Amino acid sequence: LARTSGKGANLLLNIGPQSDGKLPATALERLEAMGQWLGKYGVSIYDTKAGGVGDGEIIVSTRWGNTPPLPPLSLQRIPELRRRP
Repeated sequence: LARTSGKGANLLLNIGPQSDGKLPATALERLEAMGQWLGKYGVSIYDTKAGGVGDGEIIVSTRWGNTPPLPPLSLQRIPELRRRP
């Protein structure tokens, strides 16, 4: 999510209901985790644009409107954001 926002893109979650109309348990767990992450770091995501600082992979940044970019976010320093193999 942070990497996508730092590139000025949108994240498609592609979560659909099962045949019984319920969302898969795995999807609900991931959405819950994403909600908790956004509660902590959402200010750097909501209503922002790509910041233009960093490489867009390891270092990303966002900004509000024409304001200077928010401090770059190192995806390696936030354990929840590290890429998993």
